[in-house]
Amino acid sequence: MIDVTNWMIDTPDTNMMENTSDKRKSISKRNFKSKVVTLFKVMKSDNLIDIYDKPSMYLNRFENYKGIKKTSKKDYYSIVNKFYERSGDLQVLKEQNKIPKKLKFNESIFKLQELFPLESISVFKKASKESFMLAKEAELERLENDAYYDWKQLKRIPEIIKKKTKLSTLKSLRQIVVLSIYLNENMLRDDLDRVLLKRNANTTIPENTNYIDLMENKMHLVVYKTNNTYKTYTFKIEDDTMKLIKRYLKKTEQETKKVPKYLITTDNGNLYSTGLSLFITNTFEKYTDHKININDLRHSLATEYKDAPQREREQLAYKMQHEFQQHQRYVRMSGDVIPLYFENSDEDAMYDTILETQEEEIELPTFDNYLVGRYVRVKIDYTNSVNFGKKLIGRLSKNKDRETNTTYPYTITYPKDTREEPDQTTIPDDGVELLSEDYEPPTTPSNKRTNRANNRANNRANNRSKSQAKKSTQSTQSTRKTNKPTRKSTRNKSRK
Repeated sequence: MIDVTNWMIDTPDTNMMENTSDKRKSISKRNFKSKVVTLFKVMKSDNLIDIYDKPSMYLNRFENYKGIKKTSKKDYYSIVNKFYERSGDLQVLKEQNKIPKKLKFNESIFKLQELFPLESISVFKKASKESFMLAKEAELERLENDAYYDWKQLKRIPEIIKKKTKLSTLKSLRQIVVLSIYLNENMLRDDLDRVLLKRNANTTIPENTNYIDLMENKMHLVVYKTNNTYKTYTFKIEDDTMKLIKRYLKKTEQETKKVPKYLITTDNGNLYSTGLSLFITNTFEKYTDHKININDLRHSLATEYKDAPQREREQLAYKMQHEFQQHQRYVRMSGDVIPLYFENSDEDAMYDTILETQEEEIELPTFDNYLVGRYVRVKIDYTNSVNFGKKLIGRLSKNKDRETNTTYPYTITYPKDTREEPDQTTIPDDGVELLSEDYEPPTTPSNKRTNRANNRANNRANNRSKSQAKKSTQSTQSTRKTNKPTRKSTRNKSRK
């Protein structure tokens, strides 16, 4: 089945992935293989014919499997549906002797439509539709509730890279070139990893190849996800971005001792084997402490122009090379902006660039020793957390970070099995519910020993805190000028 699909992807006779780059074909093959292996493993069969013979039984096994989200199961059901639909096409290709003899598979795959009536796979079509509707609902919930990054703030990052690195290394130049193309040229696709350089009129560019014309300062996208709809997409590169590109290429030639053929390569001149997605995410994390990906950029840009006239939004959708309906799905309506913090080298301070320059007097949060060791229920609102949207039980301790403990007096730690990093917070705070003094989390075999040790330590700390609380009176906290956070919660994600 995998061999057949790989052949179908490669051959033009099936029109499955015509005018598609080898890279995207390779990704499709890898993804399909992974899904087929999972499909057979969950359904406990290694024969596709069994699934068509007893569809209800095998569907029930997959429906009851908890390891895959219901919204994602449609991708697996479509494999069953599509093979049935393409069975007739394969039979025609076989009769025309266009299928290589070296391909070995069950001959019944050519006769699926003869052996099994359409009604036999209706359960998979129904399940696929239900999964699709769940995915649509989840998409609407994300549109209405998900936080997002501010586009104006993201556009500052290339300048941050320039200030911090002085662009003295090949890596820093590569970082600013890639992010400048994404943020200033709005090319929001993972197709920069194999962009050829056209240096002069004599340079030969193969078919189905993306390239940049260094004479005309133009990018030509020939092969990308929606190229069958939008064909070749050409856009002019801004002068500032072009200067960075030429500086980067010159540095690449100096360090690798060879003239680069491609726009983006590694330090030793090789291509990135799996695309630039990881490089992009790592670059954002380095300068913002957030794992921002290409999809986040699409959401941010679409949301930035959500109130623009429709003509302008449709032009932006075309520039991003997707349909207007898809463009609208990228918009986020929650108003919950994820703030990014940059180091201000001039003032040597941390500031929130997403806020307008506005200062007002606010009272600093207080610290109460009596709360140390208390449990809290926290709604996780960090979109890059594996627990995003969940409510976790955490425990309070004193924040010992001198740079942040004035603003966030407490640290919240979570059980190790949640894989959630510590939070820094105030009490009270939105999204943080202080539980009763006698609350104890459910004890499991994995945390009994830890709970006993924590209880002994925290009981001693609480006894000392109670004694100190009786002797002292609440002091009036000094105030200072600071920017007021705009997030619903003032919690600060610890990155230690």
